[in-house]
Amino acid sequence: MKIKRIILLVSFLAGTILFMVWHSYQLFKDDKLNQHLQYARMYTRIVLSFRKVYTDETIRLTGKHNLHDFSAVKDENLIPLPITITKNIMILLSENHKGSAEIISPYDFSGEDKKIYFFKDRFSKEAWEYFSKNQGDEYYEIESGDDGDLFRYASPDRMSGSCIQCHNQLAAGRTQWNESDLAGLIEYRIPLYGKASGENSEIFLTLIFYMMLAFTSLLIILFFMSREYFRTKDLEHIVQTRTEELVLAKEEAEKANHAKSEFLSRMSHELRTPLNAILGFSQIMITESPSSEINEYSRQILSSGKHLLELINEILELSKIEIGKVDLEMVPVVVEDTIENCINMIFPFADTHGIHLINQTDPREKNIALADKKRLRQILLNLISNAIKYSKEKGTVTIQSEKLENGKIRISIADSGSGLDEEMKHKIFQPFERGKASNSSIQGTGIGLTISRELIHKMGGSIGFESQENIGSVFWIELNSDSVNAS
Repeated sequence: MKIKRIILLVSFLAGTILFMVWHSYQLFKDDKLNQHLQYARMYTRIVLSFRKVYTDETIRLTGKHNLHDFSAVKDENLIPLPITITKNIMILLSENHKGSAEIISPYDFSGEDKKIYFFKDRFSKEAWEYFSKNQGDEYYEIESGDDGDLFRYASPDRMSGSCIQCHNQLAAGRTQWNESDLAGLIEYRIPLYGKASGENSEIFLTLIFYMMLAFTSLLIILFFMSREYFRTKDLEHIVQTRTEELVLAKEEAEKANHAKSEFLSRMSHELRTPLNAILGFSQIMITESPSSEINEYSRQILSSGKHLLELINEILELSKIEIGKVDLEMVPVVVEDTIENCINMIFPFADTHGIHLINQTDPREKNIALADKKRLRQILLNLISNAIKYSKEKGTVTIQSEKLENGKIRISIADSGSGLDEEMKHKIFQPFERGKASNSSIQGTGIGLTISRELIHKMGGSIGFESQENIGSVFWIELNSDSVNAS
């Protein structure tokens, strides 16, 4: 009877475990499907929104609406085709999930690459037929293959009003286009479970958990080993599992951060090309337009464009630093000479704001720090310009340097502003945090301090501040001294 009971108990536990594993797998599968579906929808909205801005605004503002290059000859003066930028963005987004993306159509819009414009398989044909008969927004399925399950997603690419004129002139199999006509498919192919070890390990860890739970229960029932032995083994297993999870989570976080920085870097390059065209066109309008009203609008466009270009450049700079693409040339630098050079450069900016700059460095002293001269000047200019912008009217900004007892060289910049509250002190070095300036006319991107901190750390130094509300702030940096040249 005891053996039968044990067999029944083992069978019951085994059946329960199998059911729980199957149920967990189904939940995991549904969760991955919904997750990829949300990403595909978001990516499609991003691609279509970006292309709409590109076709409706960028091409029109640059005056190159009729200058698409459909021949094999490349002209650097022409802006890229909308389909080229659309495809590049799709591929870039899909790479975040180890997938692929394509634009599929029976019509040849490029005049160059005809290989991508046909229906490759059953899914593409069915999606085309579905969108041809319905006004739906998406068509998707899970496709099984030798390499695992594949998430297939298609969205209709319909003709927009700003594109009709060009495509009717193409004569690429069709010349009578109307708005909302089905022109092609935007398709994504993403592995359902991904190729990253962190995603595959979720099912494996679930199976291990339930198997160990059953094994432990059986051992307790049969009393084959002591309780203390099992407690020790369980504790070791939990520690090992948690350690593996932490390692995997760290690797995934690093991959995600690197992918984000790489994406920002690529997108910043893509955005700067049309933005420079807008700035150039605005300058031409200012110089050649006889209307004062148009000139004023053009100046506003130019000012906003320059601010946006500055933001893009700083985002690009920050992304380069985060992915390790910034090379530093560490050389001996005379701190006092660098400070004097920065003050001379930024003096006109301080004068326009009515701020008095005070240089308290001793010109007779020659403190030599080990730093990248160009980057050090960039950091000091950023800190001094911040002090000028945040100081009160007719205030002062004081710059001084000193050699500390620990051998490091400190440079401090004190302003006469309103200071920082306790909440802002904890967020001051975070990207896009501008404190009280967020609701004021003070211009800035909120990235300068973040970049300065990263550069200082890469040079082996440190950065910090002291601040009191209604009194002002003192920002300082510390650098390693070059003891060889200093002696």
